[in-house]
Amino acid sequence: MIKTKRHTKTQRTGRRKNWWQKLSVFKINVLLLVLWLVACGVYVATLNDITAKGYKTKKIEQQLMDLTSGNQNLNLSLSDKQSMEMVVEKAKSMGMVEAESVKYVNMPFAAVAKK
Repeated sequence: MIKTKRHTKTQRTGRRKNWWQKLSVFKINVLLLVLWLVACGVYVATLNDITAKGYKTKKIEQQLMDLTSGNQNLNLSLSDKQSMEMVVEKAKSMGMVEAESVKYVNMPFAAVAKK
């Protein structure tokens, strides 16, 4: 009996399989599942980050509104305390009296301090 050489499939067809032809359906499905899980993880992480930044933004906006209203209250209080009636009332409570006559002193230019 004559022994014949057995040929493999690639030798019979004369072509080699590409890497994508060697993959089975199961391997492709597993790869697609892994890619899908990675995409879902990235989506959840991004959504979490956006939500956290939204809460921080809302908190900072609330602080800004509180500070703005506090600033307005302080400006009202300041303008009230700077009014002429308040200054006169405070001066009287400190025992000051209104000046009867005002005298100005004329100083020669030589008496002014120079640098």
